[in-house]
Amino acid sequence: MVWSYPEMAAKTEPWEILNKYCWTKVYFLSALGKWLVTGQLKCWEAEQVISLEGPKKALDILEEAEEYLDKAKPLVSKESFEVEQSLYLYVRGEILEDLEKFEDALEDLEQSLKIRRSIFGKHSLTARTMNAIGNCLQHLERYDEAQEYYLRTKEMRQELTGSEKHFDMPVYYNQLATIHEAKGCKLKHSSKSKTKATLELANKEFLTCISWYQEALKLEADLGTQGYGNTATYYRNMANTFMHLEKYDEALECALKALEIRKEIFKEHPDTVKSLYQVGLALEWKARASNKDPKLLKEALKNYEEAKKMLQNLPEDNRGTEELQQQVEGRCRVLPVTLRDYEGKKVFSWFSILHFLSK
Repeated sequence: MVWSYPEMAAKTEPWEILNKYCWTKVYFLSALGKWLVTGQLKCWEAEQVISLEGPKKALDILEEAEEYLDKAKPLVSKESFEVEQSLYLYVRGEILEDLEKFEDALEDLEQSLKIRRSIFGKHSLTARTMNAIGNCLQHLERYDEAQEYYLRTKEMRQELTGSEKHFDMPVYYNQLATIHEAKGCKLKHSSKSKTKATLELANKEFLTCISWYQEALKLEADLGTQGYGNTATYYRNMANTFMHLEKYDEALECALKALEIRKEIFKEHPDTVKSLYQVGLALEWKARASNKDPKLLKEALKNYEEAKKMLQNLPEDNRGTEELQQQVEGRCRVLPVTLRDYEGKKVFSWFSILHFLSK
């Protein structure tokens, strides 16, 4: 998932002050019966909390928003209520996607899109909702449909701006890249993957994917918006693609850039854990490609262990997916055995040589 404001807030540290000021104002408005405004701001808070504190906490906040919106419904115009209802549905869809409830997320997002198209027509909010629908479709492996949504989102954004120079546009480049990566993976791991033609098609998808990531990073640099969480996402995704191409030096370089940004912005966070794990994988696969270089394997294990420790320090409801936790713990168990086996074989080989020479 891609974010901008909360990460900038976390980096410059005005968020806590702003948060206190906003909610003092909200409570005052609530006292006057302004339930709609309070519901709206609670939706915004929930959207930001997804990344900062996790989807479960965000869902708790969104339940508060729902209560305020229900109170507002009989007191405001139909259109005013529907504007905030579309926001509520959009945020709930984003939360459900993060919880990997993709069918439910898709249903909410499609309802939000229907309202936003009716009220706003072609608009930034409409485009962002279309992008979110594309994300869900991609998770459901409906790649062609997802790609269609991403392309329409990109075209709408370009039409609204008059050019591609808008801070949302690198996000849409990233989404198009992920579709090509997914298609490449499907080809690479298909039953026909051993044929030269299929592998060439897969690699073509991966190379197209990398070109989109590079375009996203270039546009971010042109707009002066680089260095935040989105940038880390693009580098992390590009590292994955280089891994598929077995270009481990390039993969490691990208993974380290993503990790550096996430450590600076997020400190201890599930996304930082993902990057530590990815750096470990890049080092491990690079080691395997170079006859299990023990220095690289030890460095990989160091990253896995740091990821495991960070996971343990995070709140239980914000440790990322269960799959991520299992992957990190798995590498921490397996790699030490690999290292011991390697060192054992190395010693055995050395003694075999000495024994031969002594004859």
